[in-house]
Amino acid sequence: MVSRKRLCGIAPLVAWCTLFTPCIRSASAAEASPETAEAMPPVQQNAECTEAGNDALITTLASGSPEQRKHADLALQRCGRNAVPALLRALRGANESERAAVASLAAIFAGPEAIEPIIAGLRASTTESHSRRAMRAALGLAVRRATPSSLHEILAKHIDPADQRVDRLRALSGRLGVVYAAALPETIELLHYAAPMASRYVLLEPLASLASVEASESSPAAAQLASLARGDAAWPIRAKAVELAADVPAFEHSNLFETALKDPEPRVRQSALRAMGVVGARETQLQFAHANTRAWAGRALEALEHEPWSFLRIAALEALSALPRQPHTIEAIVQRMNAHEEPVAVRTRAARTLGRMCATETTNDLLAHALRLRSIRDAYATENVSGAHDPDALVGFAALEAIGSLASFEAKKTMTAPLQSPQVAPVVRAAAERALHAETRCGNGSSSPSHR
Repeated sequence: MVSRKRLCGIAPLVAWCTLFTPCIRSASAAEASPETAEAMPPVQQNAECTEAGNDALITTLASGSPEQRKHADLALQRCGRNAVPALLRALRGANESERAAVASLAAIFAGPEAIEPIIAGLRASTTESHSRRAMRAALGLAVRRATPSSLHEILAKHIDPADQRVDRLRALSGRLGVVYAAALPETIELLHYAAPMASRYVLLEPLASLASVEASESSPAAAQLASLARGDAAWPIRAKAVELAADVPAFEHSNLFETALKDPEPRVRQSALRAMGVVGARETQLQFAHANTRAWAGRALEALEHEPWSFLRIAALEALSALPRQPHTIEAIVQRMNAHEEPVAVRTRAARTLGRMCATETTNDLLAHALRLRSIRDAYATENVSGAHDPDALVGFAALEAIGSLASFEAKKTMTAPLQSPQVAPVVRAAAERALHAETRCGNGSSSPSHR
């Protein structure tokens, strides 16, 4: 038996020790931050939720060692509403470290009561810093339970300079639809093209939040979002605007995404393909396909066949898996899987896409790739799947994964039998076993006994 004293001195076990004894927790804290640990006693997780106790926990939360801060945070969470007076007092105090440390806890437990001191703390942080980021995130938490009148009051408060107004809108982003009339003019003003690119970028999310409650693409916020997606001089703005438009109902049947597919910047085209996939997946859940999404499938197929960038061909495969199937879609995906000149990332994604699309007619193609794994011997016996350097091996593993969702249990049992031979590398046998027992998502095939 290892003695308690000796156990405390074994460095690799210190973290384990801290869960059990106060003395060992103190040793761990001293290792993490000797100076702080000497000046501050270890935090007890069962500290009483008294006024003095909460103040001490807040001091530790702001300036203790990492281990002490963790215990102080847990202790304050257990105190809950009993800690609110101390949290608000620290939030209104002059100590910036304490304000940043308690901001999120105050927002969670005090709710709307914390809004005023959080805004004051946001005003006090004149530059982008940890404190400012903490205040911005805390304001977003605090306004979740705020009434519409409280939200109107927040927007009505005069804040200067512009970057702090931007922070306010970012924090309120999830609730801006409730105060649409008050939030729209300020958002549009701050988004003026004269604003710095960084400010326009972070304001896209509040703008999309406002656009999501509008009825059509011609409504003010939606029109501004579309304008930025189509014509902003900075491609990160165009790409982000297209990405956010996917969750705005007004753009579901718009030509915005097809227009973005013609953008000269590859990252904007990637956002367009992803947006098409997001809308297509949503319509698939509703068992409905609009004429636009059928057309998007054709555009995604063109991107798969003609885009020079491999990451765009991968984005096209993702979109095709969610969009209505076109006559030559499956054939084109099989070609990408078989193309030795393609990067392995494209080939493996193509194999998995066939599984996601329930392309049961490609089972033989997938099986041909999977059976090549029989050639893997001791070279890969102790490696993970990602350790196989042969591109064909990686495609084979992806094909085996796709087979797992395509075929019935009995069919998979027959197909994977050659890969479960003792002569085959353990990593291959394990992959075959996973495929055999994977849930069959396609057709009426029965799953393995564990999924019936």
